Amino acid sequence: MALSISAVKTDPYGREAVAHGNLAFPVGAYQEDFLVDLVPWHWHEEFETVIITEGLSHVHVENTILPLRAGEMLFINSGILHSLNNGLPEPSFGCSVVFHPRILGDLDTVFWKNYAAPLLQDKRLRFQHFSPDIPWQKEFIDHLTTAWDAVACEPADYENEVRYHLTKAISLLLTHYTPFGEVASTHESVAAERTKLMLQYIQAHYSEELTLEQIAASAAVSKSMCLRYFRQIIDTTPIRYLLRYRIEKAAGLLLSTEKKAGEIATICGFSDISYFTRRFREINGCTPLEYRKENI
Repeated sequence: MALSISAVKTDPYGREAVAHGNLAFPVGAYQEDFLVDLVPWHWHEEFETVIITEGLSHVHVENTILPLRAGEMLFINSGILHSLNNGLPEPSFGCSVVFHPRILGDLDTVFWKNYAAPLLQDKRLRFQHFSPDIPWQKEFIDHLTTAWDAVACEPADYENEVRYHLTKAISLLLTHYTPFGEVASTHESVAAERTKLMLQYIQAHYSEELTLEQIAASAAVSKSMCLRYFRQIIDTTPIRYLLRYRIEKAAGLLLSTEKKAGEIATICGFSDISYFTRRFREINGCTPLEYRKENI
């Protein structure tokens, strides 16, 4: 049955610590309410596809913001930093399939060599946008949609069906996609890896009083390099990211618990309830209590 992935947990390296599927069948199918499910910056070894089924949403892939409309899909390559959120007050819904490259074939097989390895090795392919108006891209979308249905409903022999459709989709991608941009320089790769470490540190310690010095130290960089990396990779500052992450966590607690707003503010690292309320309104357009009332 399809699940929600609104609660992303990461390991000490910023990698997502959620198992998608299981070791024998590493594929997960999920459904999203992007008005409620705010997925923070993270990365994972799996490939991921996201399709919008209703409304408009935004996917952030490193320093690129991609608006997705109903019917459009995005492929995100292994190891790429990304986050998912609506960013708008209107309802937005979607589905995603997250699958490990080895579902296409083990390391010593022709399937890995011909399908998984080319995607993993092409550093220019961070993501690919798919539109239903382009025939080969619509075919890709149809294969992933069928795979999602099979994982969610688990009919007889669904594992073979899922693997077939994922392999056909990847074959289409490898055949048709046009490499975009240049291979990341050593400096850009270092910036991305250091940013992953700092994001993980914030996500692990957001409830504490954090300073720019602490965030920078978590990746063994200077304050100026910390600021530069955040701007370069995710186009914000560390403190601004920390604030938004705290507000996202607070929003989740407002909907998933009956805790009072003041208690939630403290849990999420705010020592002043008035400041928490003001910042919450700035980001969500309403007070915490109004948010709870409108979304439950």
